[in-house]
Amino acid sequence: MPARTCVIPAALVLLGASCHDVLGIEDVRVEGAADADGINPGESGDADPGSGAQLAIEPEWQELGVADSTTLTATYVAPSGASHDVTDQASWSSSDTETVTVWMGPGGEAFASGASAGEATIQARYEGLSAGADIVVRSDLDAVTWVSLPSGTFEMGSDDDQAFGDEQPVREVTLSAFALAETETTVAQYEVCVDQGACEEPARDYDNNEAYNWGAPDRHDHPINGVTWFQAQNFCESAGWRLPTEAEREYAATSGGLDRRYPWGDEEASCERAVMDDSGEGCGEGGTWPVCSKPEGHSEQGICDLAGNVWEWVYDWYGDYPSESQVDPTGPEEGSDRVRRGGSWNLGARLLRAPFRVRLAPSEESVSLGFRCARPL
Repeated sequence: MPARTCVIPAALVLLGASCHDVLGIEDVRVEGAADADGINPGESGDADPGSGAQLAIEPEWQELGVADSTTLTATYVAPSGASHDVTDQASWSSSDTETVTVWMGPGGEAFASGASAGEATIQARYEGLSAGADIVVRSDLDAVTWVSLPSGTFEMGSDDDQAFGDEQPVREVTLSAFALAETETTVAQYEVCVDQGACEEPARDYDNNEAYNWGAPDRHDHPINGVTWFQAQNFCESAGWRLPTEAEREYAATSGGLDRRYPWGDEEASCERAVMDDSGEGCGEGGTWPVCSKPEGHSEQGICDLAGNVWEWVYDWYGDYPSESQVDPTGPEEGSDRVRRGGSWNLGARLLRAPFRVRLAPSEESVSLGFRCARPL
């Protein structure tokens, strides 16, 4: 499956064209044939035959992490005495319904902001020189970052003074190694699945309630919410993955089965570490935050938002715990409700504990409910 890529075909002039602020870009490259005046990617040449102006585009290829960004810089060498100030801006056109702004910065940088897909045309004008370059932004599910968790045995459940009855009995569970998505599934990632025809849009969106992230402006990096268990499972399966089991989710939320209430330890959850109801829902924002906004709350393995932001669907049917030890449990064979874990932006500290579990019909959805995927190793 191809990585997320920002592809920039070379044209006559590309002054600082950038993938900065384009969500989830994994690779960036300049490509395309020489323009009419003979300038190739990574090379310099006459920008205007006879004028003496030159342009060099660097780098021709650079590989980035998903959360990184880069700037492709064009070194413009003007002839002696000529002006080379940017005097115009860029425009954006997209096959999507979203509206995205692309602009030229004061230093000549060109930015495409908030785009998950589409095409942009950058026009840079100089005194006596006018040219442009196309930017195509493509995204793919392969941008999911995975965190590996080794096999291990831990005590699943809780019998401390904050535990609820269905967190018991505490018993020994052994798990095989698996990988869990570093982040809750984002709006941008879910959009790709919808665009590919493999996923259905959530039934409710920002127009129904501003707490829903689907259709909300500038929330591409927030967790998708308002999805049913069926939609969550379908997203994961469409990419060859699955929802984590209840045991895997608790194992990850205790940083690999450690004896603790939260990913970071036993210190009570607060807005320092989690997006929650702590002096205001969503830490005062009234909803979700971008994924991985609370690094102090990450697990020891670096997994984000295992406590708070949105509830997460897991695979299992809801049921009473058995008393005997288990190996790779997947929950009851049948039931009426599935399990959600992790708490959310509108709940307090006790409900963000790793062993806390809640039942919900798989056809239901909520502004506080999302998911993340898992896969075997």
